[in-house]
Amino acid sequence: MTTPITAYVKPTNFCNVGCSHCYLPESVRANKSLMSFDMIEQVGQTLVDMAKRQNAPGVHVLWHGGEPLTVSADWYFEAGKRLDKILPGHSESIQTSLIPYRSHFAPLIKERFGSEIGSSIDFSQRTIKNNVKAYQELWMDKVEMARKDGFLVIPGVVPTAAEVDQGTEITQWFLERDFPFFNID
Repeated sequence: MTTPITAYVKPTNFCNVGCSHCYLPESVRANKSLMSFDMIEQVGQTLVDMAKRQNAPGVHVLWHGGEPLTVSADWYFEAGKRLDKILPGHSESIQTSLIPYRSHFAPLIKERFGSEIGSSIDFSQRTIKNNVKAYQELWMDKVEMARKDGFLVIPGVVPTAAEVDQGTEITQWFLERDFPFFNID
């Protein structure tokens, strides 16, 4: 059985969150360059070719980063319009820290991402002024903002070595905050 291709596409490496454990060097995360629309079209054609070679029934584009919410909604609408021409029937979603979320992203998330937002959460390495709880409170504020805008936020966590035996506690944390779905990778 064949499955759709999922392509992680990074419109930018820029990130304004600054997680201490990020795999991208700070100099890369500071670069505000944005993928050109010509490149988007090349990516789309590559995905068409891959889908044909693999006899895949479709393509899913997962916008990733850097921090994808540092890119304007207008950019995603234009990129999506171009992908619609090259990849008819494709789907799109976003994986974000959620920290830059603002309600002006609502039309984009509703129209292009099926009213869902994938977001990473961290239980020990992301901090605000060296405070994990402050980071988690800000993240939950952004979750509540997205929920008020009508969106389902699906969090994911990759436990550190120190957290790997805390599955019950992590699960309880999500359940207490009314997440019907979450990922622990």
